Amino acid sequence: MNEIHNLSRWLYSGEQDYATLLTELRAGPYWPLSEAQVRLTLERATSTYRDLERWGLLAKPDSDDEIFF
Repeated sequence: MNEIHNLSRWLYSGEQDYATLLTELRAGPYWPLSEAQVRLTLERATSTYRDLERWGLLAKPDSDDEIFF
């Protein structure tokens, strides 16, 4: 499977998480936001993360709780 397909699968499987995120954003100080822009931002961040991971530029965390860019 290619990365775009994987991203699509992740987005589809994360619909509940995405809906929860939107609910939290609506209740917080950052609303109003464009839902399309929120999704685009998440897609771009995911793509950047995957690129950094593929290029070996992510530091390995000491534990599962710590992720460094």
